[in-house]
Order: sequence, then structure tokens, then C-alpha cells
Amino acid sequence: MLQTKKYNRTSKGGRRGLHRERRLKLLSKFEPNWLTTDAPIGKYLVDGVAQELLKSGMTAAGADENIKFVERMRREISKAAEYSMLWARAHLVRGPERLRKAKRFFEDLRQIQFLINRNVDVTPWDLLYATKMTESMSEDEFLLDTLQDTGGLIEDCLEGRKPVGEGGNYDWLTHLFIQNIFDLWCRYISVEVFPDENRHFIRLIAAAWQDVGFPTEEDRRCLEDWLADRVRKQFHEGIHSARVSCEEFLAPQPPDPDVSAPPDPN
Repeated sequence: MLQTKKYNRTSKGGRRGLHRERRLKLLSKFEPNWLTTDAPIGKYLVDGVAQELLKSGMTAAGADENIKFVERMRREISKAAEYSMLWARAHLVRGPERLRKAKRFFEDLRQIQFLINRNVDVTPWDLLYATKMTESMSEDEFLLDTLQDTGGLIEDCLEGRKPVGEGGNYDWLTHLFIQNIFDLWCRYISVEVFPDENRHFIRLIAAAWQDVGFPTEEDRRCLEDWLADRVRKQFHEGIHSARVSCEEFLAPQPPDPDVSAPPDPN
């Protein structure tokens, strides 16, 4: 688990960005272990969890595919760790730059809106006589109308949107790893009812966390408790309900008979 030192809120301003820098420093140097598929079964902690899932009949794989299932689980977990590191780095590196650009963009929009509003009383006739032009005023009319339309769009944008940072103390690595393991879980668990599903899911995450070498404490039980708390916060409805919701969302919907059915010739 990623540890960050806590500071009193009164000193927050003097240490702004410190948490983000620490996380970025850790992620920039760390590379997760890749679980090899040719290693004997039992080398990794996830092997035991995968075999338990097979024996319990909770997965789509049969008991005769023990080795293949363990190998697939190793590959999936290795990819989950790699993707989690990649996207965590992206959030920590690109997040501040995106926020800076967004703030600048909205500040410029406010200035543009002010300038458009300041010229709201300008008419094509003003431009025609003041610039000594003799050709048609259609281009000036189009330009002024476009500016007014743009001012309205800017006003709507400024009212409905506001740049918001992600927060330097947000643990993207853990959040993304939990989500990736949950996606794996949804692909492999094939039963509607899984007794004590949350506990088995936590065991898989804890085993995967240690196998890929993510930062952790010595006490494995402490790690499982910490991950259980993170999972509870990330999936408020519980793993089973979240899995059911995911399956319902991804399930193909039957065609609407009123739309897809051919017209009745009679």
C-alpha cells in the first residue's frame, strides 16, 4: 500500500504538491513483477486462489483446465499491474498540466466574453462609415452575429463547467489496480450466487498485490484489511452487486419488436 505522511491542514499550503511528488517518485522508479506462465504451480500466491476458484466450481473453466486457468490468471494479473502503473503515472504527470491548460482556457474565455459584451452595441453601419468602405455590409453582419452567438456559448460553458484537480493525495495506483482485478473477476466468475464473494475477491487482490511486488507492509493480514477498506469505498454496493450490474450492462439487449420486425403485409 502506498504510504504518505499526514500533515496538519494549517501547513497544507507550504507543502502543496508534496504527496503527488512522492507518489510520482515512487511510480517512476518501480516496475511490477511479471508473473511467468512457465513457472510451476504454487510459485505465486494467486495460484492458490485460482485453484480454489476452480475446485469451488465458481468459474467457467473446468477442472481439467487447471494449468491453463492458472496461466491465464497470471497473465491477466500481470497486465492489470502494468496498466495500473501506466495510467497512474499518466494521472500524476499529465493531470497537473491538463488542469493548468483548463484554468488558462477558462480565464481566456472570461476575457473574450468581456470583450464581446463590450462591443455589443457595434452595428454594421458603424463599421461601414467608420472604415470608409463602400462594399456590402453582409460580411460585417455575419461577423457580429457570430460573435454574439459565440458569447452565448461561452456564457453557457462558464456557467456549467469549472476546472477541478484530481488531488495530489489520491492513490490512483490502488484504485486502478482494484478496478482491473474486478474486471478480471467479472470475466471469470460464472455463477449467479457466490457465497462470501467479497472475501474471496479481497484474497485475490491481496495475493496479486504481493505477487507483482506493489509496496506493502510485512503483515499480510494488515494488507487484506487495508484493501478491504479500499474495495468497500470503491464498490459501495459490494462486489456481488457490482458484478451483477456489470453483467447486466454488458449483456446483449433483445431487439425491440416494434422496430426490428418487418411490417405486416396484411
